[in-house]
Amino acid sequence: MVRPSRILWFVAALSLGAVAQERPPENDIAPPAAEVKALPVPASAPDPIHALVDELAREGVRVDFEAEEVLVEGVVLLDRMNAGYPIEYLIVSEGGFTHESLGLVRCTGSKLNAAFLALGLTPGKTVRYVKKDPPPPVERIISGEEREFDVLPPEGRVVDISVRWTDAEGEVVRRPIEDLIRYVTNGEALPRRGFVYVGSRFQRVLVGTEKEERFMADVEGNLVSLYLSGFGNCLFDMNSAEGSEAYLYDINGATCPERGTRVTFVFALR
Repeated sequence: MVRPSRILWFVAALSLGAVAQERPPENDIAPPAAEVKALPVPASAPDPIHALVDELAREGVRVDFEAEEVLVEGVVLLDRMNAGYPIEYLIVSEGGFTHESLGLVRCTGSKLNAAFLALGLTPGKTVRYVKKDPPPPVERIISGEEREFDVLPPEGRVVDISVRWTDAEGEVVRRPIEDLIRYVTNGEALPRRGFVYVGSRFQRVLVGTEKEERFMADVEGNLVSLYLSGFGNCLFDMNSAEGSEAYLYDINGATCPERGTRVTFVFALR
């Protein structure tokens, strides 16, 4: 599927005075390496859950069973659009699309996914494209008056994501992650819709000369998506069909902490 933002990104580059590059800039920021202290696990939880929580803590992930939250240590990758590339992902792991993502974490997609499974979440559905029956007249499709497909937004458990950090004055700041992103067209922040847990998926991919089953959030390294491709490879999709359109997003410089700032991404179940 052709990504509309790949066609339109240079428009944003021109409007912001950015210099287009043939290859995306390489990331030079590393995720936090420090371990965190695991939070208490319900006594009734089976032994594998206790072991999982300890393993996640070594990768900077805490599962708060009482508050129904997952806290992930990370870092701000970008505090503005990078060389004209629009922001299409909110959180990635190493190997992900770091040139167009707000934040970076150390844990892999499969490890982070295990945290949400431990909280009892069930993967939902990514955005779907359903062909209209009967189809609209060809001339109305060509003119843009109608679309050949109906777009069904993601379905599933909605999670709110916020970002917590300590500012220069030593004050702890916590903001919904949507507040840190703005539309290129009008400068307004994203609506606080939350994000749908879709849980990524397994797919056979070529490894060397053989095909093997791999978890796509690990393969691609992208965890929370603004752009909705319809593949369902991320753990979370935007809670709207908007991400399937050719919208362009940038970092909101008025609210986002500086590039390189250590942050905690807080995933809170609704």
